[in-house]
Amino acid sequence: IVIGYDDIKAMIQKSLELEAQIHWLLVGPPASAKTLFLMCLERLPLSGYILGSRMSRAGLSDYLIDFKPRYLLVDEVDKLPVKDISPLLSLCETGRVIETLYGRRREEQLSTIVFAAANRIEALPRELVSRFETLHFKEYTRPQFTEVSVRLLERENVEPELGIYIAEQVWGTLRNRDIREALRISRLSETKAEVDDIVSILKRYQPRRGSGR
Repeated sequence: IVIGYDDIKAMIQKSLELEAQIHWLLVGPPASAKTLFLMCLERLPLSGYILGSRMSRAGLSDYLIDFKPRYLLVDEVDKLPVKDISPLLSLCETGRVIETLYGRRREEQLSTIVFAAANRIEALPRELVSRFETLHFKEYTRPQFTEVSVRLLERENVEPELGIYIAEQVWGTLRNRDIREALRISRLSETKAEVDDIVSILKRYQPRRGSGR
């Protein structure tokens, strides 16, 4: 479902085939190719997905020790809680994960490969960014957005004609560049008329620029 970037696909594919201990940081606008790369990588066996902005209180160390993922997919790594930065840094550097909680100490040596995604990386510690091979992605053009949306929605059993219509409504009417919006609308509608109804409601309650409400 990722349009273009054949060179990046080949490079990541080769690193996976060689089981190279290389960590990847994908940077770009919301729902650009970086998000789709993560969605594809979720198919890898023993992969684990976490959302930085919704990390559990138990923390990253607890997750890693309990689940021991071969591939760790971290979306919104730039929103990861401060307390989880150090475990991620240690994982990328040495593979060593230590958890000390309520007087209990646990430790694991992992060979986890990390794929992280972020909208921006300015707030991330330099020592963490340096552990990654960083790739920057541009926002999709309108034709690319439509093509990617159709491919993604086909996986949801949405007919191409309806997929195109949803993509055009998201881009043109809602002025939204997030492919996940097309996915959400597809799950609420089965016809163009239903798409129109959903889009009308969403547009009605969109925040207006310059409004404090």
